Amino acid sequence: MNEYYKIDPLLEKCRNSFLPFLWGEGSISGQEEFFTSYHEEYFKAARDFGIYKGIIVPLGPYNNVKAGVSISFGKETTLNNTKFFALSWHLTHLGNFIYYLQDKHDKKEPLQQEELVEIYSFL
Repeated sequence: MNEYYKIDPLLEKCRNSFLPFLWGEGSISGQEEFFTSYHEEYFKAARDFGIYKGIIVPLGPYNNVKAGVSISFGKETTLNNTKFFALSWHLTHLGNFIYYLQDKHDKKEPLQQEELVEIYSFL
């Protein structure tokens, strides 16, 4: 699993935080903290696909983050505080939902009808 943290600078940052954060061009935090040679290649590849910025929410307990839920945007998208907090809240809810489903799966517990309805309505 450590190989992914060496490749993806966003997951690397998630390992040391439990708070959602903005990344990329025009964001509040910017990309400055990510710049090393392999990080630069990563962000250049993202830009080649039209990905310039985004929001990522670390998933997992503090100091044991295993993943992140993220959403990315093109160059023209403006991310202000209102959009950031609204999208972060939704991504956090989605992340909690994923953890809940993973826990049910790990315990080999079937989903109840009410849970299935909630999943479908969420999607």
